[in-house]
Amino acid sequence: MLISLSRVNPAVANSFVKILAMVAFSEQEGFKMPLDVYANLDDWYSNAIKFVHAFDIDEESFEELVEYLKDGYLIWDSENMLQLATNLSYSIRQAMKESIANEHAVSRAQLEVIRKFNTVVNSKDETTRKNALDKLTVLVSDLNDTSIARHFSVELGDQDELETKLKRLTSSMGGLDIDIDADTRKKYKDTAKLKEYNRLKRELNAIPKNFVMNLVRQSGKPYLGVRTVIDEIKAAGIRRHPIPEGFVGYIDDKMKYYTVQGKMLNGTPVGEVQMNPNYNPKKDDGYVCQTKAPMAQGWSNIYTVEHKAAGVAEKFAAVAVFDKKANGIRKRWLDTFKSEGITTRTGVIAGVCELVYQTYGRIGGASNSTDGKPTYGITTLQVGHYYKKGSNRELKYPGKKSQEQRHRLVTSNPNQRLLIEMLDTLAKDNILEKGKRKPKVRKDRLITFNGRPISANVVNKYLREIGMPPKVTVHKFRTLRGTRLAKSIIDKCPLYERQRKPDAKQVNEWLKKALLKVAKDLGHFANGKLTVATAIANYIDPLILKDYYSKLETRMPVTIEKMVKLAEEGKDV
Repeated sequence: MLISLSRVNPAVANSFVKILAMVAFSEQEGFKMPLDVYANLDDWYSNAIKFVHAFDIDEESFEELVEYLKDGYLIWDSENMLQLATNLSYSIRQAMKESIANEHAVSRAQLEVIRKFNTVVNSKDETTRKNALDKLTVLVSDLNDTSIARHFSVELGDQDELETKLKRLTSSMGGLDIDIDADTRKKYKDTAKLKEYNRLKRELNAIPKNFVMNLVRQSGKPYLGVRTVIDEIKAAGIRRHPIPEGFVGYIDDKMKYYTVQGKMLNGTPVGEVQMNPNYNPKKDDGYVCQTKAPMAQGWSNIYTVEHKAAGVAEKFAAVAVFDKKANGIRKRWLDTFKSEGITTRTGVIAGVCELVYQTYGRIGGASNSTDGKPTYGITTLQVGHYYKKGSNRELKYPGKKSQEQRHRLVTSNPNQRLLIEMLDTLAKDNILEKGKRKPKVRKDRLITFNGRPISANVVNKYLREIGMPPKVTVHKFRTLRGTRLAKSIIDKCPLYERQRKPDAKQVNEWLKKALLKVAKDLGHFANGKLTVATAIANYIDPLILKDYYSKLETRMPVTIEKMVKLAEEGKDV
């Protein structure tokens, strides 16, 4: 079963895996337990025993194993200790199958430490054990304890030797320096050459990352100044590294970046970086820096994790308020639309509100484009985007990222029939151009009043006037639709009624298939194919998805887990 978070929390889990990690490391001949680890064992044990009890793990073996550690014994020189570790591992593996693997309070990194402990204790193959210990050395960073991390370093390769091999291989494939393009990758797909190229590139890229890991860990601090790290990298003769010269702040042993005030960024600055001179660390209400990766078309803004979390929580809190008031607010714009129609500007604006509500299309912006080609939303539609389909109508246009959007309006729906009447009339209306009126042609704006377009700002102003809650814009119609629809679909999930617990694959596949309805309603496409990723990332309250996985006692996928974490952390900001 899924253990409740009130019985086991991340700190308890972390203490447990710290002890497992130390036991695993003691398998190495000549290993010496750091003195500060000895000093912390009692505190770790008092927390870790709660984990043991919660998951019904072999308490006797765990307690004796810790006593052996405290007495200075190590696996590599104690058969008794190895037997205790083996017994404990067996007990843990049983608990992993039944509950630990699906416990949300146990992080993925902590799960991986547990798995590597099992490998080290049980494998008869020396290479397998060494690989597990190497991975554990990297995972030490995720224990979030500098007193442990500073005692463990990773091996560095020879960048010059790797670079020479990589240049030679790249040249033979027709590339430049150490890079190959997409066409070359396609040409050498599934060949030994490309596999070797990828291996060498990974090893080359790992050198500066491992150097930073060792440097930060050895400092005994959670992070170091970026300028200091760059200087140390250069002094070590490492010429190729991804750390941007323009970033001002800190970097930790996992290559995560922080502001000067110590706030973690929700992104990685690469290539060119411009710090935001107007960033206010106290308010944290803007981007920290802009980054432009090599080959990128434009700049991307990077914010703090705290800012992102607050934004996610605030957005869905606002939508929850809107959900309670939506029917009343909609009645107001419908009353105006029905009574005034297109005879007044307010009537047209009210009609736009209903059109967005019915289609859940994006509102649109005058300058929106993808790769230099214009894209459209409801307020920027052209006459040529409006098609007759018998008595019904269809809006068809290139939307965000140039993905085709289609919205069907039918006369059998009373409100959609009114929208058809409005759009039919507006399509034949005049447009104001250079002070003169002329009949509309295909490239003219579809929705206008007195020949002038209606903007998103005007729509949002009107919505505030009729009682729209603060921080809710017309764009939130899409978020409301995505969240409402997802909840109604998930509430009827047939997996809830199964006597036999579904596995993770079944749980994930059902959700992905079910949410295609949300993706279709919101027009989420990638290269012409429906995708649920955008809906999950932006339009569905993450806590609905958390509830789904909790009920089915299944660990959430990484992307959903990240969104849930942001939503929960944002409530505390």
